[in-house]
Amino acid sequence: MKSALHEDFAVDIPVARLLQGASATELAEHVMSALTEGDGPIRAGADAVREGARRAAARTRAARPRRRGAHGRNT
Repeated sequence: MKSALHEDFAVDIPVARLLQGASATELAEHVMSALTEGDGPIRAGADAVREGARRAAARTRAARPRRRGAHGRNT
């Protein structure tokens, strides 16, 4: 999960935060905070979130097993 968040959003999540059982909401808040703090504009953060979400969705689709058709062929 740590590497996926870093790859998708270019945000580092402290390992301790994951080991402490951070919720998805807490992780999302951390990512949004990291994307919008400092000199970075909020728009750049929103663009990064959209791009990260697109990558995560693609990774999820790629991980799903393919369904087989009526004749045993992949569909």
